[in-house]
Amino acid sequence: QPKQQQQQPKQQQQQPKQQQQHRVMMEGLSRLREEVRGLVVPCEIPRISGESLTALQFHRDYVAKNQPVIITGSLRCWPAMSRWRSLSYLTQALDKKKQKKDGDDEDEDDSSDDGFVTVDVTPDGYGDSVTTDATTFVTPAQKKMSFGTFADMLTHPKPGMVVYCQKQNGNFSEEFKPLHQDTKRIPWAFDAFGCEPDAVNMWIGDQRSVSSLHRDPYENIYCVIKGQKRFTLLPPTDMVYLAEQDFPASSYKLLQREQPARNNNDDNKNRKKQQDDEEEEEEEKGVSASAS
Repeated sequence: QPKQQQQQPKQQQQQPKQQQQHRVMMEGLSRLREEVRGLVVPCEIPRISGESLTALQFHRDYVAKNQPVIITGSLRCWPAMSRWRSLSYLTQALDKKKQKKDGDDEDEDDSSDDGFVTVDVTPDGYGDSVTTDATTFVTPAQKKMSFGTFADMLTHPKPGMVVYCQKQNGNFSEEFKPLHQDTKRIPWAFDAFGCEPDAVNMWIGDQRSVSSLHRDPYENIYCVIKGQKRFTLLPPTDMVYLAEQDFPASSYKLLQREQPARNNNDDNKNRKKQQDDEEEEEEEKGVSASAS
């Protein structure tokens, strides 16, 4: 007991010392944060014209300084700027591949492309994010479907089911090949980086879809064809304030409503329509989370 009594004052002395060290460290980080913001983080994101932008200017003033910029007018020569504003055009262009596959005259070169797009499904629009109760990191349910089915679900939204076309790792190159003719190389970007982009992705969603806070290892050029996209950008010095931590992983799963039993005599007729039925039944599904 006497030894324990002697150790208690030492522990009490260490606690104020540790608190003081932590306070000094946080004050230093706060000063560093403000100084960095004043040097490299603009008070307002600059907006420049891309029609006269050179690769040198782009790389020197923005890429090398790691500064964000809004560039206007660079996509005016893209047919996509007018064509992609219509979901009917996208449906006709992308589902044509699926219709060709279903026919008898399918090209062997297109055998690796099934004509479908990968769609993320969540109950609230938040994919790859921490749940509202801050207990789990959950990823979206994924479903392959025709673009026409996706467009119908997008234009006729249902409560508790948010669809978002956002597959990463080059989905534009894999699943949107018929649309490649509607885009062109961005000269100042190609010359600045000296190569083609490592990945080109297509995002299609509505105002309910939200990308959670994350960091990308690549430089990003985000081309807005229709609608608006809001980015919240944080400098590297803010990372200490983000309370980064590990969470158990889970994923959403599509749960299909119970269907009435079918007569065996109808099996042969229904088998031919099975693929179309699966797409239509997407509207009869709910979303739930399960551990993975």
